[in-house]
Amino acid sequence: MIRVSRPLASVKRIVIGRPFSSDRLARQRLPKRFAVPSFAADTVSALAYAPDEIILTLGLSGIGLFAWSPWVGIAVVFVMAIVVTAHLNVIEEYPGGGSDFVVARTNLGPNAGRLAGAALVTDYVLTVAVASSQAGAYIGGAISPLAPFQTGMAMAIIALLALVNLRGARESARLVSLPVYTFIALITITLVWGGIEACRGTLGLSPHAGSYPEPGEGEPVALTALGGALVLARAFSSGLPVVSGVKAITNTVPVFRPPKARNACITLVISGAMTAVLFLGVMLLALATRVSLSPREAEGARVSEATPVLGQIAEAIFGAGSLMSLAMLAMATLVLCIAANTAFTGLPVLTAALARTGYIPRVFASRGDRLVYSNGILLLAGLAEIVVLATGANITLLIHMYIVGVFMTFTIGQLGMFRHYTKKHRVAVRLKERQRFARKRAVSLVATVCLALVLLTVATANFLLGAWVTLAAVAFMWAAMTIISRYYSRIFSKLALGHDEDLGRWPIAAPAPLDGKDPTRGIVLLTQLNRPAIRAIKDAMASPHLSLQAVAVKTNDSAIDTLSTEWLRRKIPIPLRVINSPYRALLAPLDDYVRSFTRTYPRDAVVVYIPEFLVGHWWESIMHNHVLRRVTTRLEKYECVTVRRVPWDLDGSEHEASIASYTNPAVKELAP
Repeated sequence: MIRVSRPLASVKRIVIGRPFSSDRLARQRLPKRFAVPSFAADTVSALAYAPDEIILTLGLSGIGLFAWSPWVGIAVVFVMAIVVTAHLNVIEEYPGGGSDFVVARTNLGPNAGRLAGAALVTDYVLTVAVASSQAGAYIGGAISPLAPFQTGMAMAIIALLALVNLRGARESARLVSLPVYTFIALITITLVWGGIEACRGTLGLSPHAGSYPEPGEGEPVALTALGGALVLARAFSSGLPVVSGVKAITNTVPVFRPPKARNACITLVISGAMTAVLFLGVMLLALATRVSLSPREAEGARVSEATPVLGQIAEAIFGAGSLMSLAMLAMATLVLCIAANTAFTGLPVLTAALARTGYIPRVFASRGDRLVYSNGILLLAGLAEIVVLATGANITLLIHMYIVGVFMTFTIGQLGMFRHYTKKHRVAVRLKERQRFARKRAVSLVATVCLALVLLTVATANFLLGAWVTLAAVAFMWAAMTIISRYYSRIFSKLALGHDEDLGRWPIAAPAPLDGKDPTRGIVLLTQLNRPAIRAIKDAMASPHLSLQAVAVKTNDSAIDTLSTEWLRRKIPIPLRVINSPYRALLAPLDDYVRSFTRTYPRDAVVVYIPEFLVGHWWESIMHNHVLRRVTTRLEKYECVTVRRVPWDLDGSEHEASIASYTNPAVKELAP
């Protein structure tokens, strides 16, 4: 018997690690001590660039609007409070994950669900692009020779994060915990010490204090002419990334330890409150120390590139070149490198939900070797790499693109929650229940109106600066999801068996050959019970075999339980053998079973029947896993094994296509 070498599998094991069995899934759940830094990394890391963008935007009008920076910060925190409060209800009502996508699809219909899903995918991709690009900028600012390679560094960070997450959610959470906790501690110490000095009247000023530009300096005059209101709106938009991390928690409730919903709510409140306090503290100290990030030259260096806001605050409090200021910048750089980890945790869960709903290819619903949705991780990494390369890692452009999709998702989700509570209030009987649902409905209504106004503001202020790209991307993905959903609906209607559908007469098996030819034993490989499977079973029963059985593999995500129930209910006259696959693979268990079968009956040839359906266009093949085709390729390598593919034409009912046979030279006489 021929054994196939697997060099690629060996490389994969070295890079990613040994596979985890499905019974270890519970051990991959995140406790709160790991969940808080893992999910707070997205929002906390925004402190390393959101204040910079606010102050830089306000600096366009000179010192006049700079005094408004704390008020912009308060507006951002107000929005965060609304989002956190509203999403506590989302976690309570939809603890299965999926966040605003599930809410919109369930309460507003499939079109709204696809729109929310498309916006969420865009959010996650841009989250990775923003965080990795800013990390590359920090590294380039600290190490001058690397400055021209900011785009390349951002892409390298994305690749590294993808690799870490492919090794498993718990391992990636452990890696990010220490840097995030350290970064939070450094900011807290800085704010507390700065507050004490401010109360004493001994607070120093930033080394770059007072380097404000005149109106129009460093930017086109046309931009300044838009007026203070537009500048404030853009500054407000630039600070909203600190709110975006909420989606990661509500989308990934299943990765928390039980009680999942309660732990997710606690994590959301802690992350939101902590980020809001730190963000307001940074904005107030930035005003008190007269931080400046103007694009003008100051002492031979561009201030905005030389020292970010956190660095200038630390210099004002602890002194220029102090250990604390250097540690703050170094840790901010490290946290930015891992901030995208929240997206690598959230988007694969989202794509799995989209795949199970039939909005994207089903391959994204399968867990990989390390109990993570590997295909979703690879998709996120690939799309983020493309965005970074296309934008040249321009952080300002990426933020303008980013924030529109975030609030589109929030708005759609809260509109869905309003309708959800309206339905519950309508059918509630007890007075206390009606009052509780009325309060929650009021929260959802207020959140919907406020978030819609924020969405309108950021879309208007940033439309020409990059928001239109996000809107176009969301529209494109919505259209693609619609096409894929209709395709799967058509396929299901053609392949699925009706509950009481007559399967026709089962053929009477022909007697085994007695003329000296090698006897054969038949195996029908199945993944589900549908029309192509019934066709393969009937073809196998009509052929002469010493024995015949159907074989299916039970994985964590398969529908084998349903198959077994239907098998008994429909009284299919051949035995069904179910193979358990603890590592969620189909190919290896089937391969091992067939090889063991040939060892059990060494004198008999084995005929393996594989049902398949024929698609009409090349792009339709992307929608299917084709795992049984890979089984065909593997089994062709073995002696005494014949593989017969039983085709089903989707364009006809029971198309009489000839059976394609792949036969080894040792058993050529078995081919029809």
